[in-house]
Amino acid sequence: MNVFWREEPLNEDEARLLQLCFTAHAQSALRQNVSTAVLVEASRANGGDYTKALMAALCTLGGIHAPLMDTWRVLSTSDVEHLKFAIKSGILVPGWGSSFAKEDEEIWGPVEAHLKEHNSEIWSRVESITDLLKEKNLRPNPSTFTAAVGIALKMPPQMLPWIFITGRLNTWTTLFLETTMKGGK
Repeated sequence: MNVFWREEPLNEDEARLLQLCFTAHAQSALRQNVSTAVLVEASRANGGDYTKALMAALCTLGGIHAPLMDTWRVLSTSDVEHLKFAIKSGILVPGWGSSFAKEDEEIWGPVEAHLKEHNSEIWSRVESITDLLKEKNLRPNPSTFTAAVGIALKMPPQMLPWIFITGRLNTWTTLFLETTMKGGK
């Protein structure tokens, strides 16, 4: 599969991983997370303006919702002592935690399994960070999985939102149509 961010095409395992990630994002978009809730409310508030609803959803990315670049940095660093210090200091670790932890395990399980089998180095990093956070009972969330997939696919970190948006766009569009065409839910 040819992709725009690298010269060599994705191999079969990489293409499968990307598809699993898209599927998990589509399912995650059905939950009442920040970007989905904002999309639905913007659909109502803007008189059915699809572009404005999408823009509103996209404006929620970063910070505490989908901190994709920050999560990539955490997964890409080898400074374990700095991470331990941050955790002891009460600093949030981007990509871990979630009020949807149990749902995330079900939705993102296939991505996790694929990463474990085909990308053990990056998955080992996810597990080591999760282990550091076990006292706080925090689990990897979609930002972690998205960043791990981006790293596994040799994607420039600036492109991580593309995975997030591509995976969620069909679900968001369906929710937009349900909200505007049926008088909202």
